[in-house]
Amino acid sequence: MARLKFFALIFGMAVGILFMASQAAQAQTFAIVHKFNGFPNDGRMPTAPVILDAQGNIYGTAYAAGKFGGGVVFKKPANGYDTVLHNFTSGSNAAGRNGANPAGLVRDAAGNLYGTTMSGGNLSCPLSTAGCGTVFKLDPSNRLTVLHRFDYTDGALPNAGLLLDAAGNLYGTTGLGGQANNGTVFKIDTSTGHLTVLKSFPNQFGVPAGAIAMDAAGNIYGTYGLGGDSDCECGGVFELTTNHSPTFFTDLLDFTGSNGATPYGGVVIDADDNLYGMTSAGGNNSCAAGKGCGVIFELPLYARETVLYTFSGLADGSTPQASVILDADGNLYGTTAFGGNTTTAGGGHGVVFKLDTSRNETVLHTFNGTDGAQPMANLTMDSTGNLYGTTVYGGSTACTNGCGVVFKVAP
Repeated sequence: MARLKFFALIFGMAVGILFMASQAAQAQTFAIVHKFNGFPNDGRMPTAPVILDAQGNIYGTAYAAGKFGGGVVFKKPANGYDTVLHNFTSGSNAAGRNGANPAGLVRDAAGNLYGTTMSGGNLSCPLSTAGCGTVFKLDPSNRLTVLHRFDYTDGALPNAGLLLDAAGNLYGTTGLGGQANNGTVFKIDTSTGHLTVLKSFPNQFGVPAGAIAMDAAGNIYGTYGLGGDSDCECGGVFELTTNHSPTFFTDLLDFTGSNGATPYGGVVIDADDNLYGMTSAGGNNSCAAGKGCGVIFELPLYARETVLYTFSGLADGSTPQASVILDADGNLYGTTAFGGNTTTAGGGHGVVFKLDTSRNETVLHTFNGTDGAQPMANLTMDSTGNLYGTTVYGGSTACTNGCGVVFKVAP
């Protein structure tokens, strides 16, 4: 039950606090790239990051709506109109075998897009009659191929994006399923569709929800949201050493509350093998009935964690659902789902922020509802330092609480 509640929180926690007092956007640096309009010609609720190609075209997914209700894959040309590349079908009918409710994308050199869907696929899934989720490929002619349908034993509900290595292998996580229904880490050969379970989380901990990272040696790093420390059971950070057979698993960090709790996002890694990420709770206990407003952390491999920043829950942000990204100078950028324009810790529509190398936070944009609300995905940075992201709500009023937006911030 705790596992299902964890996933329900990711998609449901934002609804109840949405439209409070408004404030004008911090203008010159912020632009709405696209306002989603929902059924039938557009998606809604973009929960995943966008990606960019060399020409500046933007690709992404929306979790819901579209022509058949199961979400969409979209393309936003650098200068042009948004195009729906694929419509997924929701429900437990035969069309649902191709997947529904997509997460993040990766793109290879040939222009193929790869992604996961949280549901659909194997409709005999014991977890849900709507399916355990899929891994898919969308080629440049917009032909969709399902590479794998999860069957619960090898994972279920893949909510995070994928990682693509130089050899063309995909790596990712499932939030549930596996030996103890605590999720898995998997690898897929894109040429054959063969899936290998690298790790099935045990009873004591698991439920990964964020994207993974890989170092130069091919080792995998990520977060899990439940279990870990025996008192707090606040989740942790893990390493999979892939040059061993079988893979060697290390629990690098257990969150205890004061140093963070419940990471929904994954981690990023720098050239010196330092890991960075955020937790949705822990730290300042002003938010979420004392569970905390979240932290930004640094974890050198096999060394002690450092809390780089603790959110207050007010103007600086609260309850981050994603991870951070790094620029070449070591500055961190990210979003929080709440905070910003609020006088109550944990209220508001969320912010975009920068944390410099001196641990000073700068709020780059505060969402007001009309320009977006509740960003829940990682940011993407282009070669000139512009930031791109999504919000789950806000924007067009064609959907209750707004259909969500794609935005750009020039810091």
